[in-house]
Amino acid sequence: MSYTELLGRSVNDPLIVRYSTENGCELYGSQRQCRLAGTILFYRDSGRIHQVKMYGPGIGGTRAYQGDLPRGLQWSDSHAAVVAKLGQPVKVVQATTSTLPWADFGSGRTLLIVTYNREGSVIHDVQAGERA
Repeated sequence: MSYTELLGRSVNDPLIVRYSTENGCELYGSQRQCRLAGTILFYRDSGRIHQVKMYGPGIGGTRAYQGDLPRGLQWSDSHAAVVAKLGQPVKVVQATTSTLPWADFGSGRTLLIVTYNREGSVIHDVQAGERA
């Protein structure tokens, strides 16, 4: 199922309930972690899903997200390849000892954060949706 089919739906929507059951989603505060689908669903107090994080291959304990990534991205894209596809990000955060490097390619209310492996050579995860 595409991340776009999840965005904007209520956590009580029958499609989301089925998705959560089929993918073994676990509730953590205002998010549902779906390791079998490689996603985390973030929802507001209203119960509406406003962001989806999609994990790439090789992330411990989580299957890779199998749907299409936003705006033609591929898991194998480097930071340079993502910039070539999307243009310059509005924000870049370098890796630290405890965090991976990431870049925000969203604009206005649209969120599109791409996190890379430590070297920036492949995508680790992508978070898309509405800003909080």
